[in-house]
Amino acid sequence: FGLNEDDVQFLGYWVLQPDKDPRKKDIKISAWVRKKEKTALIVIGNLTKKDFSGEITLPLKLLGLPRNTVICDGEENHKKIPHKNGKIKISVKSYNYRILLAGPAGYFPVDLPHPGSLLPKPQKLIKKLCDDFNSPSLSDKWSLVCSKASSGRIRIYRNRLQVLASDYKFAAAQMVFGIKNASVQVRVETLSKAHQNKIGLLLLWDNGNYVFAGPVLHRGKFFYMVKYDGKTKSKWGSNVNLSNPPGMHQTNWVRIKLTENKIIFYGSSDGKKWNTDWIIDRVPSLSSAPSFLRLGKSPFGKDELPYKPKPTPAYFDDLIVGLPD
Repeated sequence: FGLNEDDVQFLGYWVLQPDKDPRKKDIKISAWVRKKEKTALIVIGNLTKKDFSGEITLPLKLLGLPRNTVICDGEENHKKIPHKNGKIKISVKSYNYRILLAGPAGYFPVDLPHPGSLLPKPQKLIKKLCDDFNSPSLSDKWSLVCSKASSGRIRIYRNRLQVLASDYKFAAAQMVFGIKNASVQVRVETLSKAHQNKIGLLLLWDNGNYVFAGPVLHRGKFFYMVKYDGKTKSKWGSNVNLSNPPGMHQTNWVRIKLTENKIIFYGSSDGKKWNTDWIIDRVPSLSSAPSFLRLGKSPFGKDELPYKPKPTPAYFDDLIVGLPD
């Protein structure tokens, strides 16, 4: 949007909402405006214990926007939001917020495909193991596994799985897996280029063996790891996505495919195509079905470093599990 540009002006809720607005106490509307461009980044916050769903009116005149301005969701696929003179229907979860974009037709792309939806996925899905994390609360098939030092927590946040824990500490969401030959892919969102431990997808066998895939932002590469027969092997893969500013989350995708004879590791930085980064033989000690699937920080089961940084979130979305093609 250009928050740091010279022509950007912040307008708080105390400016945009009249005192007589009955929702002003609980539903706050603030915005960053570029009047020369006739665009706005609008934040709608819900400060109540209850989810909000209803109509609100965006003050187009105060925002310097014409009546025919186009309004869309500011995240994910920029879904277009119909309005009449700024009046829109919107839902905002409890103690949460929504980001909207407004501007002339064609200024912001609208109705984009869902990020990652263009990635090839298995034709035959194992639906009981898939999760889009769109439910109000986390499915009971997930459990928290973590070290005491991690202060680990897991929950649904803004339609994603959030793993909140100290970096370099073990904290993950775990579910029972039990499929011998499978393709597993997931979206991984990690924060900043520093203080990143290994964050991603892990398949774990009862004997302690595992395979792992995840983005490592400070190296700018996907990272893959396998443990079997007391040995650990690893490989750096293709480049990860670093297109967002360093203080924001970067979105990437990883995939592990277990076939009868091979284990194949993939990464995607654009959500459109897979890069095949590593292919290894499936040795006898990895030939059975993994017992568990984990999504999280240092999901191998132990802390990586002795010191304890403050907790930071990692997010996972669109877990897709199916039979390998």
